[in-house]
Amino acid sequence: MIQSDERKQKVATFFDEFNNYLGGQAFGVRESLVAELLGSVHDKKVLDVGCGDGSLSRVFVDGTNDLTLVDLSPQMLERAMSAIAPDRRQRVRVFQNDLFEAPIEEPGFDIILCIGVLAHVEDVDAAIGRLSRLLLPGGALLIQFSDQDRKSHALDTAWARVRKKVWNKRGYEVTRTSMRTLRSAASNHGLTWEEERRYLTVPPIARLLIRGSKADFFEHFSLNTSWCSSLGHQMFARLRKPR
Repeated sequence: MIQSDERKQKVATFFDEFNNYLGGQAFGVRESLVAELLGSVHDKKVLDVGCGDGSLSRVFVDGTNDLTLVDLSPQMLERAMSAIAPDRRQRVRVFQNDLFEAPIEEPGFDIILCIGVLAHVEDVDAAIGRLSRLLLPGGALLIQFSDQDRKSHALDTAWARVRKKVWNKRGYEVTRTSMRTLRSAASNHGLTWEEERRYLTVPPIARLLIRGSKADFFEHFSLNTSWCSSLGHQMFARLRKPR
């Protein structure tokens, strides 16, 4: 058992609450980067791990692709499916489970999305290993994570400590990782690191005022402005499994 039952329950409970994940958050930059790093996707088997409300992967439900959604939160999976037209759902599979125990085939996917998930698993190296096994030769893995080695990450870390002492809504420690650690894990599990993008999120205290479309504007600005992007601690990376 790579993820404890207690951890899985806490993650599911946290994400079942709408405002803990979707309320006021900016995800437009994530949608932009998925489109940029994957391009046109047709006739593929796509897996979205920790899919949330499915907003990043429902674009692939176009009648040519097969989509598999995996999430611990039943509320998130319900939101994801409700946003897909009934006549398109026959090519969508849903598993309320975690990455390690979901009953899905190895290897079985041309494209895997793992966006905002690695902070919530207990063993990042094991997660990369599982993702590599799920990926078909020549397939692409898209991951998103916060790079703890960047100075800009220090504000988020400090805010997380304050928030834990005052609110402790999550009930568990997020897993810190870095590009250095993930590059090493990718190499160990036979994946090639192809391309990456960096951006900044709104500083913690400012998030009380800068939310929604304003936060989305800030993140896109940081992504598309070279000096700002160079400071970014939020990372998107595309990895490839050799043929």
